[in-house]
Amino acid sequence: MLCLFLVLYGCAPTVGPSPAPEAVAISRPEVKPKTDLSQKLSLLPGGEVRSIEGRQAVVYTAGKLFAADAVLPFPGGTEVLDPLVEMIKEFPWQQWRFVLAAQTEHGDAYDKRLAQQRMALVERYLASRGVDMEKVEFALDAKSEAPLQVLALETQESNSGVGNE
Repeated sequence: MLCLFLVLYGCAPTVGPSPAPEAVAISRPEVKPKTDLSQKLSLLPGGEVRSIEGRQAVVYTAGKLFAADAVLPFPGGTEVLDPLVEMIKEFPWQQWRFVLAAQTEHGDAYDKRLAQQRMALVERYLASRGVDMEKVEFALDAKSEAPLQVLALETQESNSGVGNE
């Protein structure tokens, strides 16, 4: 019986130290470096980066977004507005001012009404795309030749690393 035990014991696999546990990757949220706002503004399709009232701005000149007498944007207007929406979402600490205007040959009252209608349309569009409307203000500018100007205002966080020029 002892021999049988020794034979079976000799055939049994040896149990060594257990292997080291595999390293488990801990997923951490990706930290994006703060992107320069003026660089992002310069990448927006259809817009021109300018300094307005000492603030960084993107300006959509006549013919880029709206036809002269139109409330609705040109076909494909979402291809201009969607990148703007995404950029606004990338800077959640940033305040924005959207300035809308209309310049037609129909007189000041018509232009003001057209600009107000454009403003309501843009406001609804931003809200429908999930923009935090607490960070956005709207204004009309009867003197502007650009139908839409988007200005970066003072930031919510002074330590955000993104400042206004």
